[in-house]
Amino acid sequence: MTENNAVSHPSHYCDGGIETIDYIIALSAPFHLGNVIKYISRAGKKDKSKTLQDIEKSKWYLDNYIHHVDCSRSFSSFVDGISPKNVINITSEDFIKAKKITDNHLQSAIRFIDEAMRNNTNDGMKFVMILNSASNAINKYIEEHRKDDENA
Repeated sequence: MTENNAVSHPSHYCDGGIETIDYIIALSAPFHLGNVIKYISRAGKKDKSKTLQDIEKSKWYLDNYIHHVDCSRSFSSFVDGISPKNVINITSEDFIKAKKITDNHLQSAIRFIDEAMRNNTNDGMKFVMILNSASNAINKYIEEHRKDDENA
């Protein structure tokens, strides 16, 4: 692994032996979905006081992406990610474990995004349904943690 530094390899993205960008590249995730993964993976690590804000940002990116997806298009037209050579195959389970994502809702969101990106279907409705499941999982996390903040 490359030495951590604040610009090219920040510690809040490199923990657990998997750099967040490597997982995003392994999925060939488009910008919005990459940001969802980024914000979930760094929640509570970059700034503990902004954990809920990071998750809310991830939800915003996911909902914004879903809103702009044209369900009549084929799956390949949703993916505006990159396809680099020699990509390491990182599973959602590897990523969840490496990033120590312990909340069940956030784990589910990562799994749904992974499924949507790897489920090479031409069914735009199915793609959006899977991403909506990820959005619902993140929303459950937010609802639970807002209640915690209000009760604190």
